[in-house]
Amino acid sequence: MQALRAEVIAAWKRCPVRDAEGQRLLLQLIKMADKFEAMLTGAIETGKFAEHQIRMDELRNESKARSLLRRIA
Repeated sequence: MQALRAEVIAAWKRCPVRDAEGQRLLLQLIKMADKFEAMLTGAIETGKFAEHQIRMDELRNESKARSLLRRIA
């Protein structure tokens, strides 16, 4: 994502001042990249939360003997 952002910014800097449409398109591209990164980060964090919930459910459902052995080990 950093490489993509750096490339878009470099293209934006090379874009002629007269090319307002090109500048606008590059701005849209960087905003879209930011939005994608936020969505991807959210999906990863949601997955981590779901994984944690599954582990907690497994721990709640384990037998008393297994729980005791896990605590000793």
